[in-house]
Amino acid sequence: EIKNIIEQVASTYYGVMVKNKKKVVLDTTIINTEKLLAVMQTNYQNGLVKKLDVDRISVTLSNLKTRKQQVVNSISLLENQLKFLVGIPLDQSVTFEEIDITEINPQPVQDSVSDFSNRLELRMLETQYKLLNYQLKSFQAEYYPTLSLSGNYSYQGLGNVFPIGAENGEANWFEVATIGLSLRVPIFNGFATNSRIQQSKIAIEKMEEDISLTKESMNLAYENAITQLSNNLLNLSVQKQNMELAEDVYNNTAQNYNTGLTSLTDLLFAENSLTEAQNNYLTELLKYKLAELQVMKSRGQLKSLVK
Repeated sequence: EIKNIIEQVASTYYGVMVKNKKKVVLDTTIINTEKLLAVMQTNYQNGLVKKLDVDRISVTLSNLKTRKQQVVNSISLLENQLKFLVGIPLDQSVTFEEIDITEINPQPVQDSVSDFSNRLELRMLETQYKLLNYQLKSFQAEYYPTLSLSGNYSYQGLGNVFPIGAENGEANWFEVATIGLSLRVPIFNGFATNSRIQQSKIAIEKMEEDISLTKESMNLAYENAITQLSNNLLNLSVQKQNMELAEDVYNNTAQNYNTGLTSLTDLLFAENSLTEAQNNYLTELLKYKLAELQVMKSRGQLKSLVK
């Protein structure tokens, strides 16, 4: 179904964008760690720090590069999945357009109007309901008397020689016209018509119930999607504050370390906390974007994503 394909494409695309952001975060952290390692190696050569401190930085850098490679691999997997979904050969090189994944629009949370007129499944049920009503009317019409008028006009020729009208042949030509009027009055057909009418009414009642249940189900999915989106928006706000706080802590710790006021352990801890906070924010951002998709899906608006 096309809406499911749109949802999968959008979800995978958001996944690629978030993974790219995580890769940028790791790239920045790796650059900072490499700078710190260079300084530590210089200080070690000058006898200012222990070899253990240099080794700890080297291990941290190695772990960061490993995490980066894992992110790169996951990006490749998501891109291949995206190619498959849109019908692009896997061996074809494709550049995906970058979007501002951090743009947040809380408007769907404030919008409490549940309009499901765009939902294909509901329109199909409503069309079936109309057809069942037409069918009922056709069965009820079997009780009506019918009056039909028919007519016929022809021109005929008779003769002793074939073909008629041949040389030396004689033929008598004359016109023939008929008109008829037929009246049909239904009296009794063994309750067949009544049975069809009752079955049709039952089918209509069942369809009304199906439409009602479908609307209730859609409304439930919509309300749940709105609630989930609100929760994700709250969590995203918290993670953003944590990320900004972790960034301030890291900057202050780095300054204190450069002036000798704090230890290497505190600096590494602050750096790890910052990286973790940034990743947590991006993870929550992806959850928010996926929740947005669920709101759009519940309202039948996924096709609006297709340009």
